Amino acid sequence: MPSYILSFRSATPYDMAPETRATWQAFFAGLGDSLLELGRPVDGETTVGNCDTQQTRLGGYSIVQAEDLDAAAAIAKNSPSVARGGGVEVGELRPVPPE
Repeated sequence: MPSYILSFRSATPYDMAPETRATWQAFFAGLGDSLLELGRPVDGETTVGNCDTQQTRLGGYSIVQAEDLDAAAAIAKNSPSVARGGGVEVGELRPVPPE
């Protein structure tokens, strides 16, 4: 089954209040076996190239498995980032081709 990276974009300003933490914990718990790597939150960040940082900031990432890109997007749609005015970039991870 393919793997996907979920790059969470948090609305700014972002407040990690106790209820926010609980919402994230419930989201991750609900992923069950789809969650391959919990990932980590991001503290400091910078951008390279064209990144829209006017309204969001990089919040963290997770790696999940799903049947296809649409299924991975459905997982991302339920994330607290989306519910709080941010977004999620979803990308399929592929093996690095041999030289």
